Amino acid sequence: MKGGVQRERFAASSFNDFNEVKEIYRSNAGIVYVGRFKYDSKRYVLKERKAPELGKRRDIMNEVQLLGQLDHQNVVRCEGWFLDEKRKSLFIVLGIIIAIIIIIITTNIIIS
Repeated sequence: MKGGVQRERFAASSFNDFNEVKEIYRSNAGIVYVGRFKYDSKRYVLKERKAPELGKRRDIMNEVQLLGQLDHQNVVRCEGWFLDEKRKSLFIVLGIIIAIIIIIITTNIIIS
């Protein structure tokens, strides 16, 4: 891990910037999706936090910062975050290893 790495805003400005979106997990804390970013065609995991959670934005940004410090080829990488005003949601964008996606989709394993 590298210390002090802070992830910036992701290039997306809306949930609609993603295609082939599939919900893979839902809880009181938010929803997790997998989707393809239409500007680079890469797949990402999106963690959505709704407006009530945004009151705890400091906690959410701490999560982004902690995830952003992970820097290893076999670990999920935090690519950044974006705020979708229409959905009143903050999204944490995570890069993923394609094998993890295949396992999750084919076996319905839930990640959190």
